[in-house]
Amino acid sequence: MKKIYSLFVLLILLSNFTGAQTSLRFGRISVDKGLSQSTVYCTYQDSQGFIWVGTEDGLNKYDGYSFDVFKFDPTDTTTVSNNIIRCIFEDKKNNLWIGTDNGLNMLIRKNGSFQRYQNIPGNTSTISNNLISSITEDNKGIVWIGTGNGLNSYDINTGKFSVYKSDNNNPNTLSSNIISCLFFDKTNNLWVGTSSHGLNKFDITSGSAKRFLNIAGDNNSISENEITAITSDNQNNLWVGTLNSGANIISPAGKITHFTTAQGLASNSIFSLAQDAKGIMWIGTFGGGLDALNVRTGKIVNYHKEPQNLESISSNKIYNIFEDNAGTIWFSTANGLSFYNRTIAKFVTHKVNEAGDAASNNSVFAICEDRSGNIWTGTLGSGLNVFSRTENRFVNEKFPALSNPSLRFCNVFSLAEDKAGILWVGTSDGLISFSKSTGQINEYRAATGAISNNYIRCIYEDKNGVLWLGTHGGGLNAFDRISGKSKVYRSKSGDAGSLSSDVVMSVFEDSKGKLWVATYGGGLCYFDRSTGKFTAYKNDPLDSKTISSNFIHSLFEDNTGKLWIGTYGGGLNILDQSNNTFKHYTERDGLPNNIINGILSDAKNNIWLSTNNGVCKLNIVNGQASLTANSRTYNVQDGLQNKFNENACFRGQSGWLFFGGNNGLNAFHPDSINDNTVVPPVVITRFYLFEKPARMDTLISDAHTLNLNYRQNFFSFEFAALNYLFPDKNRYAYMMENLNEDWTYSGNRRYATYTNIDPGEYTFRVKACNNDGVWNDTGIAIKITITPPIWKTKWFTALFALTVTGLIFVYIRFRTNSLVKQNVLLEDKVNLRTSELQEKNVELTKTMENLKSTQTQLIQSEKMASLGQLTAGIAHEIQNPLNFVNNFSELSVELINEMEEGVSPEEQKDITDDLKQNLEKIHFHGKRADSIVKGMLQHSRSSVAEKQPTDINKMVEEFFNLAYHGMRAQDPGFNCTMEKNLAKDLPQIKVISQDISRVILNIFNNAFYAVAEKSKMSGKDYQPKVSITTAQSDGKIAINIRDNGKGISDDIKDKIFNPFFTTKPTGQGTGLGLSISYDIIVKGHNGTLVVNSKAGEFTEFLITLPV
Repeated sequence: MKKIYSLFVLLILLSNFTGAQTSLRFGRISVDKGLSQSTVYCTYQDSQGFIWVGTEDGLNKYDGYSFDVFKFDPTDTTTVSNNIIRCIFEDKKNNLWIGTDNGLNMLIRKNGSFQRYQNIPGNTSTISNNLISSITEDNKGIVWIGTGNGLNSYDINTGKFSVYKSDNNNPNTLSSNIISCLFFDKTNNLWVGTSSHGLNKFDITSGSAKRFLNIAGDNNSISENEITAITSDNQNNLWVGTLNSGANIISPAGKITHFTTAQGLASNSIFSLAQDAKGIMWIGTFGGGLDALNVRTGKIVNYHKEPQNLESISSNKIYNIFEDNAGTIWFSTANGLSFYNRTIAKFVTHKVNEAGDAASNNSVFAICEDRSGNIWTGTLGSGLNVFSRTENRFVNEKFPALSNPSLRFCNVFSLAEDKAGILWVGTSDGLISFSKSTGQINEYRAATGAISNNYIRCIYEDKNGVLWLGTHGGGLNAFDRISGKSKVYRSKSGDAGSLSSDVVMSVFEDSKGKLWVATYGGGLCYFDRSTGKFTAYKNDPLDSKTISSNFIHSLFEDNTGKLWIGTYGGGLNILDQSNNTFKHYTERDGLPNNIINGILSDAKNNIWLSTNNGVCKLNIVNGQASLTANSRTYNVQDGLQNKFNENACFRGQSGWLFFGGNNGLNAFHPDSINDNTVVPPVVITRFYLFEKPARMDTLISDAHTLNLNYRQNFFSFEFAALNYLFPDKNRYAYMMENLNEDWTYSGNRRYATYTNIDPGEYTFRVKACNNDGVWNDTGIAIKITITPPIWKTKWFTALFALTVTGLIFVYIRFRTNSLVKQNVLLEDKVNLRTSELQEKNVELTKTMENLKSTQTQLIQSEKMASLGQLTAGIAHEIQNPLNFVNNFSELSVELINEMEEGVSPEEQKDITDDLKQNLEKIHFHGKRADSIVKGMLQHSRSSVAEKQPTDINKMVEEFFNLAYHGMRAQDPGFNCTMEKNLAKDLPQIKVISQDISRVILNIFNNAFYAVAEKSKMSGKDYQPKVSITTAQSDGKIAINIRDNGKGISDDIKDKIFNPFFTTKPTGQGTGLGLSISYDIIVKGHNGTLVVNSKAGEFTEFLITLPV
């Protein structure tokens, strides 16, 4: 039955082939990305997941990010034996074998060196020839090597080679010694291809061979004797490529079928063959490009290099084809590596005008699917268009009415189909209704009073059939389709219940019947249709639970009733309507961009976001959106456009999702997206000690252990997820157990550095996800042991403890013997000393009494010293006015004596005037001394008044005016600008009113004094100004008093709260006002008093009091 099926497949291949050229997206890797040379002969993936690439100039190891290159060094026998790498193979023991033009090599992974196996002339136990063309392995672990002079087998256990050669006299031997390729089929037969001498079926047990040669005129013989490639398909047919005569297909029954350009091949020169896991036979040709043959259907597609298409295959010469564990097909070509994976092309961007200017003709701003399944799109410049899901293209020609200039050339920003099937079109020049059945078009504009503004940003029909229009500058319109008029809701200054902004981006009615309005600049609004009032939700920078931005693009309600809000620059928000708080998601949480243009959900309740950097899919787990670990971002690499337009999104029938952007329309069904589901292996690629590369031996790469000494406590790891599809999308997380409690999610950063790590046992773990968000949660773990210094080791501690214990024991024994001897002597001495102590006890009692008396005297002395220090300060300050009083008193006595001696009337009058002036000065300086004394009394007494609730605004306003008028009373010509910025609804706080008022009055007096002094020194351009500001923040009342006076220099700013320090001239201040104020605020009310000043410009005092 199996043979019949195989023959049936061959018949299909010969009769139903199709040679059509279609497009696949191929990736490219060449020397610009680190490959050592562009001519690539072979590609292989090892058991760890690394990709190995053999080129014409060196061996390359690729981790998806960079290449490690291994080259021949004539001075180092541990390097690879030649730079021309022909084949790569890994055996069952994970030994990596490298075939070159000058010998066989085995990689020694622990140090990156190579073991060479080369022919030694005359030594039959060595390999037969150094030109290695192919390597494979049988089911017993014997490695088979094809060379330029015979077939070799190598037993790694014995280290011996066996050689099988052609014998022209024996037809049961190989047909040629020049081996081109090897292949083991499923029955362990070794197929040997030769150069110019056909194909051989080799029995590895007996060493005999069956030859398959080209026989002229025999259609059941192979088409040519120059064999280039061998593989088998999933029906066990053997495929044999030839140099000039296409492919030969040998069925299990032995029937040979020729497959050439006549059957659809691009070229008969075949260099490589491989069938992938999906059943596609890939055929690489020499010069004709690549063929992909569906063996089941017979359909064949040709792919070749297109010079203008960087996503075409990189060369038409394909030497080798290999499929890795993720299903990626690697093509070794004459111009670097090409690769293909079916998950690469996830999306297609459909353009309205393929030949037009994408910036002006393909920018889709509105999408709507009608009840007939037509996808209507609105664009800039190209008007209204219709897209067919079945035809996968725009089909405007099916709707003649679309040629109407009103629909053809307008800028469409919004679309909606109402319950009657009428399509409503919002443009930058008014509203249009379009009947798809009749083609009738009606237009509504602001000039006729139909709408408030011609720029329509959104159209929404609520459950009651009301058509809501959001305009750009004209507010919100409730449009009446019968009258053709609108009821308009606008933003009104000072009206908190009006619309918060006249730019309306979106309108949405939730499942509870609430109408939500998204504005641009005014935040989110809830509209209560029963009262006609709006409630605005705006951003408060000081409150993290408010909406993150006032610029709203889109609204969406999920299946749990949560309202999702997409913002411009503020990321994604979710409103909790129970407490009117918002939860935010931004780029820090894993979003690709903070500009959210559209929000949709799919049938599985995943959330899809269009942004300014692709589309993001959020997985909802237990009602929560998980961004860090479970989000997936799709962008231009996946076939999408990057920049999407606000509100250009729609979920259509059957679950299709549509997103519009600057370059067209993306239409897809979420279930049709081919995600890369392969869990990527995670490996350590580099290890650094003190920022210098260290050798990666087998302890790290294989045993996953690392031993360091205590000095080696500064190290780094570099790691990689071996996923080769857009590796820049791979994401990583790492942690150091016993050092970190949580994972560090590092995005696409793939290194971790640790410094000053204490000795101990640790485990370094790394996990990663591939380009489509599939995580390898197991990842890789490296056990790290950092050994302590010898003096901190357990055995050293134990030895030290034992030694100390021994010494203590010896010491105790010695001391015990000595103490026994001394005990008798001590007893005698004790008796003697007892009597002496009794005598001394009497003396000690007297001494204690003397000490107590001395202590009392010392305490009193200390108190007096402090009092003396304070008295000295007071005496210093009061000395000046007293000196004036004394001096003027003596002078007055002299003047009186002079009068008594007899003087003329004129002299008597002069003396009387002098006496009057002296008495005034004596009175002035007496008052000065009195103010100093009163100030000291206020400074020294403790306030015992009770704190009462006080209106701070009222108090500061009262003393502001009082201080000003007091200054005016002293100087009638004084004028000053008074600014008051008193916070509304300031609560009353409990303070001692008389104390706080004294502080405020003192600061106001100082402020008015400062501006008055500056006014005397400045010209007419100077305008004195004193301001008072009150505010409430963080449970405190703040009082700010500021003047634009002389200011305070930095060198004395720290002294102004010291007692007796003043900046006023001698005689005009006591220096106690601010000191008393500071104590009242800080000590009396647990507040703060801070000064800020700049000399010559301003001074401000900031008082804070707890509420």
